[in-house]
Amino acid sequence: MQWRLWSALVVLCVVSITVFACGGADADDENEGPSALTSEADVTVDVVLRDTMSFEPASITVAPGDVVHVNLDNRGALPHNFSITSLNVDVDVPPGGTATVTFTAPSSPGEHRIVCAVPGHEGAGMVGALVVER
Repeated sequence: MQWRLWSALVVLCVVSITVFACGGADADDENEGPSALTSEADVTVDVVLRDTMSFEPASITVAPGDVVHVNLDNRGALPHNFSITSLNVDVDVPPGGTATVTFTAPSSPGEHRIVCAVPGHEGAGMVGALVVER
């Protein structure tokens, strides 16, 4: 009789460990796997372009796959530009003007250079970064 009790106890332990190790199905399981590598959320960022040759903020951080809406506000007397060459983003913003650009963040983490493509502005320091991180 003890042999059967011990056997049943061992089987119960093995089954319990297997269930806990593998986990059961729950609502979060839908967000796991390859599709969990991208967030696919909408992110809105306000960026001010200044004649001091700066973007404010200078760095934008998003998750892979985010749909990014950037509201650009040129508060200077000079024309400015917002370009991320690696993502084919290129928007001119006239003095005192505004613009909005929308793009999808890359699916891989990394850093992408933001520049003002108006001649001389990048060289004067009007640069920033789009940081894609999990």
